[in-house]
Amino acid sequence: MRVIALNSVAAVQVGSEMIAVPLVSHGTGVVIDPTGVILTARHVVERNLLLAVWKPGSSEPLVATVAHQAEEDYALLVVPGESPDFLPLPAADAAPAASTRMRVFAFGYPEDLFEEFPAATEGIISRQSVTGLYQISAAVNPGNSGGPLVDEHDRLLGVVILRRRDAEGMGYALPIETVAAAYPAIRDSGVLEEARQRVTSADWTVQAELAAMNARWAVADSGDGTGGWIQTIGEACGVAAGAGTAATTERLEALVPQDPTGVAALFLAAYHWNVAICDAHQV
Repeated sequence: MRVIALNSVAAVQVGSEMIAVPLVSHGTGVVIDPTGVILTARHVVERNLLLAVWKPGSSEPLVATVAHQAEEDYALLVVPGESPDFLPLPAADAAPAASTRMRVFAFGYPEDLFEEFPAATEGIISRQSVTGLYQISAAVNPGNSGGPLVDEHDRLLGVVILRRRDAEGMGYALPIETVAAAYPAIRDSGVLEEARQRVTSADWTVQAELAAMNARWAVADSGDGTGGWIQTIGEACGVAAGAGTAATTERLEALVPQDPTGVAALFLAAYHWNVAICDAHQV
């Protein structure tokens, strides 16, 4: 699944202008339980204000919430509804054995967060490092984080968590045994059920709409080194010119009092900022 986390809204220099943009991180997740539990990398979601996931082939986001963040680089998310297509988490004492030179596949959404289907890259387990991570030769890039590492029989071996920036073709995955050993206690603690109640509440209906807005506004990396994603301002410029519709502004104004997270207010402020920028150019 694609995972997109809104981390903040900020003013970013683009050319000669400072425009308001949502700063997001994106990665991959894998459904490990039919009740809608998703395993991903912690660093993808740890600073999020708003979190959404997309099932493969779907253009409609599902709002998600973080149920658990581990000291190791993994997190568990919960989405509403059932998820019949899942990759089962093995019991800790029944996890598939992994070994050096074993053929593996990494699945994820590298670089382009708008691809509807995950890419698969093939490699081998080069070694198990002194930190306990699998070093893999499968090519991984930003966006692969949180994706599943599987064997030739589609058995879950690990979760991709990072790549070596200074070494091409080298990535690392957290062995699935780490997650599997902790999962029963996490499940029995009640945090997954608490997250499920949150994500099915009326407040999260608002969050789902905001997640869809964030997805519509996010576009390709600006390449300006900020790591941000540039918000489309064409609609805002149309409003400033009197040729567009104020429907977005009006909808955000309606959502602000319904949104306890403050994200709608951030979006509204950003939208007004960009309208003002466009208006200044048309004076």
